[in-house]
Amino acid sequence: MRILGLGAASFALSIALPLSAAAQQISGNALYDACKDVGDGVKLGFCIGYLIGATEGQSWGAFVVLNQLDPTDSTEEANSRINMFLSHCVPPDASNQQLRDVAMQYLEQNPAARHQPARGLIWQAYMNAFPCDQ
Repeated sequence: MRILGLGAASFALSIALPLSAAAQQISGNALYDACKDVGDGVKLGFCIGYLIGATEGQSWGAFVVLNQLDPTDSTEEANSRINMFLSHCVPPDASNQQLRDVAMQYLEQNPAARHQPARGLIWQAYMNAFPCDQ
């Protein structure tokens, strides 16, 4: 009987959790708070992980949209098209610390926008800091 109760509870949680998680977004305020606390390894790990995920996610999303790339295009040519599409050209050798610095500078200089989703604020920060040469 106890196993049946645990199974029912697990099933109920598996249905309820995805519904509430789907609405979650990280705000610029939450990212700013995590990134500014360099003394807390967990928060700093979240900060860097989020920035890497956002950076990689933007590139992957652009690649999906630009999937009409010629199969003979080199990786460099594909990355160039993706960067132009995103309107920013993050240097391939940019360090995690540099990405954090760029995001923090933008968030510090734009406190009125911090309530917005962090992914868009990061995009704005990268456009300002890493413009593409035309």
